[in-house]
Amino acid sequence: EPEAAKMRKMLKYLKFFRLLAQISKVKGSKVNDGMPDALSIKVNGPASLFENTQKYGLQLASFFPAVCDMKKWKLKAVIKINEKELKLSLDENTGLVSHYKNFSCYVPEEIVMFHKLFKEKAHDWEICGHASFLDLGSQELVFPDFSFRETSGGRTIHLELFHRWHATHLTELFNACSQNPQLPLIIGVDKFLADKPEIAELLAGSKFFQESGFTFRDFPGVDKVLGVLRKKAEGQEARLL
Repeated sequence: EPEAAKMRKMLKYLKFFRLLAQISKVKGSKVNDGMPDALSIKVNGPASLFENTQKYGLQLASFFPAVCDMKKWKLKAVIKINEKELKLSLDENTGLVSHYKNFSCYVPEEIVMFHKLFKEKAHDWEICGHASFLDLGSQELVFPDFSFRETSGGRTIHLELFHRWHATHLTELFNACSQNPQLPLIIGVDKFLADKPEIAELLAGSKFFQESGFTFRDFPGVDKVLGVLRKKAEGQEARLL
């Protein structure tokens, strides 16, 4: 999709439905207004979860119409029913039309409140109008939930939130962060996920999380985000010195 605004809109749906997704830049794609014009998105299915599978399946189905709004797209899925393995293949030539029209106008109440309180409390940082991607290397990308710009120095630090069924991707991102501790990224982990024994052990043993992470319940508070954001910036300055 050559239009960056439409690509952002689709990724906004992906974030809104809190899906497990591995996003990578297609080789040879061009960046237009901070957005690659060709992406490969691998979304895990509900069978990869241990709980909340029906709810997650509904989230995945609800996301699909957002893909149909792209000018060019193709989708492939493997569906397992009992012992049968079925393959689904669709593209823009199927004539499917998205019924989502005004989603870009909808902003959840917790995000509206977060923006409002952040503006009141943070005079040294501001929330960027739209987030750009963070390149992890090997063509893999992160499209953060929030991006913050320092009002004086102009540096940008991103925030990625991990909700209750994001355990797999949390582990993968930690591996990338351990190899590149200079990433301008802070991480928030839902307490439902953080309380799981294997995740609690991962967080406790991660130097990156101790310096650049926090836990939250349902949605993070401004004070906690701002504290970790400032801590991250101070750590970056210390490394430069």
